[in-house]
Amino acid sequence: MTPDNLWTLTVSLANQKGQHGDAGSHLFEGIVIPFLLYKTAKEVMNSSLLADSAENNINIFDTDYGQVSIAASIFLGSTYNSATNANTSYSIVSRNHQVMRKVFYDVTTTMISPEYSDNDTYVMRYKFNESDFPGTWTGFAGANGSTV
Repeated sequence: MTPDNLWTLTVSLANQKGQHGDAGSHLFEGIVIPFLLYKTAKEVMNSSLLADSAENNINIFDTDYGQVSIAASIFLGSTYNSATNANTSYSIVSRNHQVMRKVFYDVTTTMISPEYSDNDTYVMRYKFNESDFPGTWTGFAGANGSTV
């Protein structure tokens, strides 16, 4: 992850069309990275000048994108993820990216009588069913670390 690659991905996200086919106007608001890239992401996002450069250019991510959330997980790295480029892949999302939660039914409890259990004891059964899914499929861009 370099400032130039992150900027290319940010432009790709901004130019992404919405589900209706028109301009999506997606602004970079969050980055999801393997924990290995956390230090790099903090340096790229929070430095006052352009990171990894001897130039005196202002860091665009610090000035215009100061409210970007950085989310890191050990499960995205190669220790727990067998995907190619797991340690260098990262994704960015916009404010318009949406994750929904659908509850199919709330918690229900049922008492099962001893005559219906294997060891002649009362059994309390609890059930709950929900699903998480993306509500929209726009506002997301990903990079594998070698290309954008």
